Amino acid sequence: MRLLHTLLRNVASGPVTRRYPKVPLVPVAGARGDLRLLVDRCTFCTACAVRCPAGALEVDRKARTWTFNPYRCIYCHYCVEICPFHALEMAPLGREPAAAKATVTETGAAPVPSPSRGTGAASPA
Repeated sequence: MRLLHTLLRNVASGPVTRRYPKVPLVPVAGARGDLRLLVDRCTFCTACAVRCPAGALEVDRKARTWTFNPYRCIYCHYCVEICPFHALEMAPLGREPAAAKATVTETGAAPVPSPSRGTGAASPA
């Protein structure tokens, strides 16, 4: 009798799982999604690449490129925590399914030379 009761209750209550893809995923608070780079804040200091335990990040200072391999990433969030300029963030949702593996490469603008300070040279009047 208990089995019949459980069976009828489950049939009447509807599905427990969501009907993906018709019902979209709602992220929970604190979920770690896809890694994003805010290129305008990045100084290509390599702190994130050094800290990454999976080796998913490669930073080339000279070429000013940042390469992320999402298939090596373990989404530990260490790179986001270590970045001194807050140039990395985790999106609330993960990536869309892909047919082929690909890396993400971002290129920054050339650094703007700052005016020299304390050279002792007088400015023209």
